[in-house]
Amino acid sequence: MSEDSAIIEVSRHDRVRQRIDTQMITLDGQGMHLQPVAIRYSWPTKLELMAHRTGPRLAERYAGWDRRPFTSASDSRVSVYQRA
Repeated sequence: MSEDSAIIEVSRHDRVRQRIDTQMITLDGQGMHLQPVAIRYSWPTKLELMAHRTGPRLAERYAGWDRRPFTSASDSRVSVYQRA
């Protein structure tokens, strides 16, 4: 929110379809502007299965973009694949 505009964000999460639909609503002196956003995500295990089935092999895995080691306690991961 600023002095001359406000942004409202409304989202719906469909866990079964692994989808998040969001509507960004901007209200300003020129009216109302809508910006829809649709995101489809995949869990890491599904991405690994897709890679396994299509050929790339896992080369490296990190806990973040700074290349911290990935452990069972890591809350994020960066996986690097290369052609088999």
